[in-house]
Amino acid sequence: MPKKEVSSNHGEDGLSSQDNKKKKRKKKHKKRKKENIKEEEATNDNSIPPSKRQKTEHRNAQPGGTAKKASKLGLSSPVPGLRSNGKEVPSSGTHKKKRKKKKDRRVKHKPKVNGPDGTETAKSEADLPRDDEAVQEPKHGSDPDATTASFPYPTEPDDHCESPLIAYAHIQPLLLQLQSSMLTSKSKSNNNNNNNNNNKHIKIYDPYYCNGAVIENLASLGFPSVHNRKEDCYQVWSSDDHSSYPEFDVLCTNPPYSADHMEKLIQHLTSQKMKGKPWFLLMPDFVHKKDYFLSQMKQHNMLPFYLVPKKRYVYLPPKSFREAKKSDVHKKSSPFHSMWYIWGGNKQQNERLIQHYFTNQCTVLVEPGNDETARTPLQQVVDLARSKSGLRDLRRKHQK
Repeated sequence: MPKKEVSSNHGEDGLSSQDNKKKKRKKKHKKRKKENIKEEEATNDNSIPPSKRQKTEHRNAQPGGTAKKASKLGLSSPVPGLRSNGKEVPSSGTHKKKRKKKKDRRVKHKPKVNGPDGTETAKSEADLPRDDEAVQEPKHGSDPDATTASFPYPTEPDDHCESPLIAYAHIQPLLLQLQSSMLTSKSKSNNNNNNNNNNKHIKIYDPYYCNGAVIENLASLGFPSVHNRKEDCYQVWSSDDHSSYPEFDVLCTNPPYSADHMEKLIQHLTSQKMKGKPWFLLMPDFVHKKDYFLSQMKQHNMLPFYLVPKKRYVYLPPKSFREAKKSDVHKKSSPFHSMWYIWGGNKQQNERLIQHYFTNQCTVLVEPGNDETARTPLQQVVDLARSKSGLRDLRRKHQK
């Protein structure tokens, strides 16, 4: 067989590139060796001027030169702690002082405030507002003395979040429609045209207390009769004393998301004490898949519909109700997407609420609390789903 030709990197002289590099290194090494011998002879020769010897010593004391090389030539090695120019090398303590001075220069100028005697005094860092305090501003009208320790029942700090005003504004037109039909039926049954203010508005019951802001929020939307007290609602529901159970027309609440609070609430909605009254529940979007929800709805023949906000609701915890969170999102919002679960009390009333959603008269405030005139159709801010499959279709629609 013919031998294969092997490519080589040999030059004209027959040596490879690696051999050439080795050859050059050997030449350099020999050259340095000769220079060192000459320098050694020159140092031993007294005929050489002192100035030339000092230059040689100085060159060997530079960072490029070594103590070993200096000793080989018979020169004095560099003194430890001294630089080549004779100056002392600063110790670590000196560096620390310099760093400390630089650090002091970076400290911001503290703002000054007027003291009790009228003179300006520096304001301490403890007096300055922190970022978490600025975010967790207490709402107007909320209970300023309310803390987690003051509740007469066990609580979870992460559950303390008031529902935003915009969430109640989204159900305002449906509550007004419900109020109109309920008050009309009451007036017909009683044949009474009493002008009492209490008969002009429906009574709303929110069993879960946070700091009472729900009362002010609903009152600003035209519902002044709201029952929301700092009491253990489970004791009220299980009590044989019927007088402790509040009188109301609609249950509207945002229950705690921890433990089994939502399951207990669903069980109460189908109890005899509720007497088939309407309810509006602001809960996470996963509740409609839970067995405790599906079984109770099927057992009592309830077919609620759902209002899904196109923009996620943000929940603000009242000040000092829970510890500050590192994450900005979890510090002031629920980790779950929430939506409204609505049941009109019976199928006929439930259908009327759904049909009202599609009418031109069903409008909501664009900026509740700021502008009370600008309104927009409810369909532009929330979607309506009649069933579990309707919610699935909405998810697919938004994913496209």
